[in-house]
Amino acid sequence: VDDNMGRLFQHLDRLDLTENTLVIFLVDNGPNGNRYVAGFSGRKTMVREGGIRSPLLLQWPGKLDPGKSSDRISAHIDIAPTVLDACGINLKKTRGMDGKSLLPLLTGKATDWPDRQIVIQAHRGSEPVLFHNFALRNQRWKLLHPSGFQTENFDGKPNFELYDMERDPYEMENLATERPDILERLKAEYTKWFIDVSTTRPDNYASPRIQINPQYENPVVLTRQDGEHLNGAPFRPESIGRWRLDVVKPGSYSVKFRFKPVVKAGTAVLNLNGRKVLQQISVGDSEIEFSKVHLDKGPVDLLPILIFGDQINSPWKIDLSR
Repeated sequence: VDDNMGRLFQHLDRLDLTENTLVIFLVDNGPNGNRYVAGFSGRKTMVREGGIRSPLLLQWPGKLDPGKSSDRISAHIDIAPTVLDACGINLKKTRGMDGKSLLPLLTGKATDWPDRQIVIQAHRGSEPVLFHNFALRNQRWKLLHPSGFQTENFDGKPNFELYDMERDPYEMENLATERPDILERLKAEYTKWFIDVSTTRPDNYASPRIQINPQYENPVVLTRQDGEHLNGAPFRPESIGRWRLDVVKPGSYSVKFRFKPVVKAGTAVLNLNGRKVLQQISVGDSEIEFSKVHLDKGPVDLLPILIFGDQINSPWKIDLSR
């Protein structure tokens, strides 16, 4: 990371763009193991501070003074409004913005910064579940239900936790019993947010189809993270995935499955909207290619399967070449 940030700044210097370029650095979550998180609890996939707290560093020499910082809460949803504001775009004319521009905080012009609340929720499955692995945070209080990331639902009644983040930033003292008034108010605010994103925004959880357009990318490389997995997380060897495609340019394609070298023979199945083509896999193979596969224009569901006796899974990557 350090090397590549250095390359970026050197390139801006060479182009004489450093003074008027806003560079933003942030990460998506806490570490994926039990590593140093400055005393906070939790890690990646958790809604405790160690899992969701991230650095946000900005450089814009022509506009921002070095050394300024702010303790006001913010989130990823604020990046787009901040960039638009920096570019002089009237935010009142933009639509559907949940975040707010952080530019007033960064420039020191924020004379009035009303309290706000941010919701973080993440778990397996194609749609959120009420109260499942979420955290709601305002400047002082944090309500959370740490039910875990790996499941699509949780068993039993939610076991809420409540923390005073100004006095207890490390989430050591759960005040859910002592402050039922705050607990119920934040639960109601979370429920209001959940209803908004779940019911008042059409198709808010519909996964976008991946465009197959060789004019811009040929081959199109599909990875396990791109697919909808039907039996668990994509990184598990036994995972079976379905890739939802939108074929912009119809015609004859090569479809190549890539996988780890196999130790026993098997069968590769290419399933396109229910139309199946089979090929045999030999010991030592690490890829199988289906040539001259016709793809019609429009939506196509790709279900690639590898069968080895009673073991069934999906390839690690699929290449589509026109």
